Amino acid sequence: MNNHTSLLAAGLGSLAFALSVLPALALPLGARIDAEASARAGARGQASTTIEARVEARQEAKAERMDNRSEKAKERADKEIDRRITLLTKLDERVEGMKRVSAEGKASIDATVAAQVAFLTELRGTIAAETDMQALKEEMKSITQSYRIFMLVIPQGHIKVAADKIHTAADTLTALSVKLTARITAAQQAGKDVAALLSAHADMDAKIADAKVQADAAVALVANLSPDNGDKAKMDANKQALKDARAKIQAGLKALQAARADGKTIVNGIKAFHLDTSATTSVEVR
Repeated sequence: MNNHTSLLAAGLGSLAFALSVLPALALPLGARIDAEASARAGARGQASTTIEARVEARQEAKAERMDNRSEKAKERADKEIDRRITLLTKLDERVEGMKRVSAEGKASIDATVAAQVAFLTELRGTIAAETDMQALKEEMKSITQSYRIFMLVIPQGHIKVAADKIHTAADTLTALSVKLTARITAAQQAGKDVAALLSAHADMDAKIADAKVQADAAVALVANLSPDNGDKAKMDANKQALKDARAKIQAGLKALQAARADGKTIVNGIKAFHLDTSATTSVEVR
């Protein structure tokens, strides 16, 4: 074998060795690549799990905040409903304690108060059971909009009470007027000049009649009013009607005061004649 042949044989031997070693070298490299890929996948999985955990935590925190808001809103609603029911109850008790309010007047106000308390009690239950925040907000609005206790119902009740008191006082003054008519007639038969007394008596009767007209007009203005439910035009109309009704009540009270003054004038005039009379003007107009 010459040198050239020996070199070729040695080269082939080296190549065979290299080829035999290559798979052994390649295996650890592939394992490292797989390990790195697995590590990256694990890292991505861990990152994904972390993001999901954060999202879930935020959602839970948001839900907790909503629950807190809901509970606080329900507590406020409960207090507002309690406040309105308390005022309605006091109005009813006040009416029941009034001696000059007729049975019909009391019954009308009782019915109004009972209806409002029933509505508010039902609304309280609806709000307590509500789970949707937006729906809860709408229901809370109805406390002030659908049930206008302060803006409508209580003022309506006060106007009806005042009108009934005017009628009661007017009836008392009418009874007095009848007595004064008899005294004036007696004075006239006794030869006394009763022209001024007759004038005062006519004015007294006119004022009594006007007081009743004003009271009836006040009740008519508020009788058919209903909650505005957020309608500004209707709210303004209700306010104007209540304002006009109060003006009628004031006019009725002034008419009663004028009638009472006429009655005093007549009584004093009759007393000046030194005639026996039991007529009195002990009529209170409040």
